[in-house]
Amino acid sequence: MILFLGAAAALAQDSGWIQLEDPLDQPAGDHYCADVVSTEVEPELDLQAHTCKGTGTDDQVFTIDAPRTGKISLPDYGLCVEAESVASGSSLFVTACARDSKQQWVSTRDGRIHPAGDASLCWTAAEGRGEDAGGGFLKRGLTLEACADFDARYNTWIVPDAIGR
Repeated sequence: MILFLGAAAALAQDSGWIQLEDPLDQPAGDHYCADVVSTEVEPELDLQAHTCKGTGTDDQVFTIDAPRTGKISLPDYGLCVEAESVASGSSLFVTACARDSKQQWVSTRDGRIHPAGDASLCWTAAEGRGEDAGGGFLKRGLTLEACADFDARYNTWIVPDAIGR
């Protein structure tokens, strides 16, 4: 288990896309990224896997280890990623940052993002074909699932600064 720690120091903050390693059904050159379900970011909105939108889209830019070690946040909004519960099938959403175990995340060398308290669960994009999100973009659900129940292509992520790998 590796805590979200920047390569330079324990207090490093690394920002960028959290990108699904496998492009799945995306057109050549595109991938899925973790994304807030609305263009207006506010607390309690779910996360989804959505075509990576490129620069200038702050609803897909997450900071690792901020505001504390183990947190994943949207720095432009002061919100952190939280699981509905630490159980298979739970939604992932953004909310006010708090000292809550459902907001503590770890990553492993195999690219999986787990709740700090349960390495058997991980962020997982929905199986099947992506839905049309308009503008040539695709989207999929993004939930916490038992890692072993899904092909790794649905739950292997590229995280900013590779988290001490």
